Order: sequence, then structure tokens, then C-alpha cells
Amino acid sequence: MATDRYRSAELIFGWSFYRQGTSGDTSSADEFLDAALTWFGDPDPRLGTAWEKGERLAKLIAHRRTLLILDGLEPLQDPPGPQEGRLREPALKALLRELAAFNSGLCLIATRIAVGDITDHEGSSCLRRDLEHLSSDAGANLLRASGVKGDEEELRNVSDDFSGHCLALTLLGSYLTDAYNGDIRFRKEVSQRLAHDVRQGAHARKVMDSYEIWFGEGPELSVLRMLGLFDRPADEKALRTLLDPPAIRGLTESLIDLSPIGWRTVLAKLRRARLLAGEDPYNPATWIRILWFVNILANSSGLKGSRLGRNAISGFTTIIKRLRLSCRIVLGRWSRFS
Repeated sequence: MATDRYRSAELIFGWSFYRQGTSGDTSSADEFLDAALTWFGDPDPRLGTAWEKGERLAKLIAHRRTLLILDGLEPLQDPPGPQEGRLREPALKALLRELAAFNSGLCLIATRIAVGDITDHEGSSCLRRDLEHLSSDAGANLLRASGVKGDEEELRNVSDDFSGHCLALTLLGSYLTDAYNGDIRFRKEVSQRLAHDVRQGAHARKVMDSYEIWFGEGPELSVLRMLGLFDRPADEKALRTLLDPPAIRGLTESLIDLSPIGWRTVLAKLRRARLLAGEDPYNPATWIRILWFVNILANSSGLKGSRLGRNAISGFTTIIKRLRLSCRIVLGRWSRFS
């Protein structure tokens, strides 16, 4: 859009929410509201309720050709479930509802889950585009734009190897550019170190942080921890072995009494959040796979403190014994979710 002079936008304002909701504190839109109201010329950003601030900001934005970019909105949304995608902050609800009703410019939202508060406007003033997986050509263009060098076919093959995952390709491209002068031939040597990219890694780790806080200590996080043990898709037999009573400390307490319907519901939530691969239509419910890049990034990010992982040694020993009986191979490490 920069090369096209932002398509005649008069004002451009961007904000990323990824650094919120990742430190253990309650997520808040207050800092965004204060900064945006001040930037757009509100005489007193402190005046009014949160809802009133959101409505006031919408009016300041909507009557000019404004490009508003909101990146990483999911820390302020409800996770998959009954209130899926709904915003927890009244100010943001008011802002987006008002802009959906009237806006002379464009509001661009990047999030991993649809915004539940504006679904009534989808197909009219709100358009949703799923950008999770890029085509071979689009992935190759993204790598080339990041400074990666190689022939077109090789770049397309690399994009396919990464399943067209936008964040994975962004991390790969910037790492190759920084460490190997953009030479695509070194991509296999860096795939395990993507999260340590000096320009993008911190952002990626915060994405993983936000998921931990998003789901909390419930069955969703337990499933991710369990699937993070495998270096391949987990089959039903291996998972049943782990889920058998008694519960494994630090791993299956929240899953032990889960009904078959509850189990499928948890998997559906994780798939909607793009953390699990889609169900195999030819072998439904037989293989469950955590997304390859999510697992790499999680394992690269380390653990928060020592609340779990190898300190839960009795649980770890139980896991090894049970999985040996089911003839599965466990990684020699614990993932971010473990």
C-alpha cells in the first residue's frame, strides 16, 4: 500500500496488541484508547466511560479517509467457546461497532479468530479474509520481499514445505536475511531456531504467551501439552494411554473426566484457533497433530518459571512408562505447553 500512496488515505494509525495480555496482567485497551484519542485530536482523552471513549474515537476516525490498522487483537478477545471472538473491552466494542456502521476510510484488523461483535456486518461493510495459508506463489513473493535469494521454483517449494504459514515464512525470511545473506540453501539449518530471530522472535514468543493466558489452565492447554510430547501426529491409541486413570500430574488432570463430546469440543476449539491441523477427512478422529510450526516455536520459547515440565518428574516418569507400552516415541524435551 505504501507504493500506492496508501490509496489516498489522509491519516494512518497502527497499533499492535500482542504485548498486552502476555505478562500475567489483565489485558486492557486503555493505553491504545489514550494514544489514539490524543493522536486524532480529542481535547480530553480521559473524559467519559470506556464505551463513550470508543464511540468518540470512532467519530474522529470515520469522517476522514483514515487507515486504522489493529494488529494481534486476539489477546483482547474471548477464546473459542460460547463467547468466541467477542471483545472483552467495552471501548473496543464501541469503536468497531461504530466503524462497521459507518466509516469513510478502512479499518484493517489482524487476528487469529473472527471478531464476534461485528459478525452482523460481514458481507457488507465487513469483509473477512483467511490469510492463514499462502499459495506457493504468494509464499515465494513473501520470502523474496524479505530478502531471500533463490530461484522461483525453490522458493515455492520452501513455501509449500512450511504449508504457506505466514508467520513461519516471515520468521524464516528475516532469519535467513540476517544470518545467511538471504541464501535459501541454509533454510534447513535455521528452521529449529526461528523463534530466536532478533527482529521477529520476541513478537512470536508473545504470540505463544497470549495463547497460554487466553486458554488458562484448562483442557485446551492440557491437550497442547500432551500433543507437544510427540514428534509426529498422535494416534488414538497413544492418547488413550495417556488419558487412562489415574491422572498424570501436570498433564491430564483436566482431561481425565472429559466425555467424548467434550474431547471433540476441545479439539474443535484448538482447530478454530489454528493451533491444531485440520481433521483428516479420510481418517477422522484417528490422528491428531499440533501444527508443526506451533510446536517448533513452542519448544524454542522455553518455560515460564518452573511450574511444570521436568520438575513434575513423577508425571514425566508415568508418561514414559505408558508410552513405551503403546510403542510411541517421545521427544527428548518438553514443549512450551509441557
